[in-house]
Amino acid sequence: MSPLSASRPALRTAPGFSLIEVTLAIGIIAFAVVALVGLMGIIQQRSTESENRTRLLGAFSVLETTVRTEANPAQLLADKPGYFLSRDGELLRVDKPYPAPGKAAPANAYYLGTVEDATPAGLSTPRRIVRVRLRYPLPREAFSAELLVSTYPQ
Repeated sequence: MSPLSASRPALRTAPGFSLIEVTLAIGIIAFAVVALVGLMGIIQQRSTESENRTRLLGAFSVLETTVRTEANPAQLLADKPGYFLSRDGELLRVDKPYPAPGKAAPANAYYLGTVEDATPAGLSTPRRIVRVRLRYPLPREAFSAELLVSTYPQ
């Protein structure tokens, strides 16, 4: 043994990570977290759109049932009703004809449904094709959607 080696303790390498490896791992994790946070906004937007479509289909279902169960589709079309529905698709009020003079939409109305004749000219059967149109949200009526319903007199 040399005199120098006796005076210094031997260097031991402890198992572990270097500072560079730890910094690199934190950078990778931070990048992944930022990407996930960015996706959260997109996921929330898609979820809201899906919920709105589901509510719209529910409102269409209520109006379709109302139109199909009408005993006299021709009279329904002549009355030109306006259907007010809540955001959950609950039928709140029917105005015949729509717009009814001096009547405002119910406070909790979200959808306004109207019907019009879409039967092709010259159709020789008693069947009527009714265009159901929903406009929403009230009172702005910024969006609209349509559905064609085939009816028969009962």
